[in-house]
Parts: sequence; C-alpha cells; structure tokens
Amino acid sequence: ESSGNSEKVLKPKQTFSQGESVRIIEGPFDSFTGTIEEINLEKGKLRVMVGIFGRSTPVEVDFLQVEKI
Repeated sequence: ESSGNSEKVLKPKQTFSQGESVRIIEGPFDSFTGTIEEINLEKGKLRVMVGIFGRSTPVEVDFLQVEKI
C-alpha cells in the first residue's frame, strides 16, 4: 500500500552551516551576500543576514537560491 514516496526530503546539493557566507543568486535579493543565521532543512530554506542600506536584515531564501562564496 505504501509506495514510499509520501515523505519527500529535499537533499540539498550543497551543505550549509550557520555563520557561513553565501551569495544570493536568484530572487529579489539577487547578487546580495550575507551570513547564514538559521537553517530549516524541513522547508529547504535558509535565513540569511544581508546588509541592506547599512543595516543587517534577515532574508529567507531557498537552498537553490544561494551559493557558497
């Protein structure tokens, strides 16, 4: 009965760790760089602290929207 596909776990192509610097390569914050503050493996999202107008601002992005620097 169970096909085994009920749980889709996104395996990121790259692994991330807190405090790591990344560049956003997609979306409204394209080309911004920031530091990973939080990693949400279940949702496949990262919270990245990005400097906008001289202030650190948390931005939520998908794993696929960032690359390691």
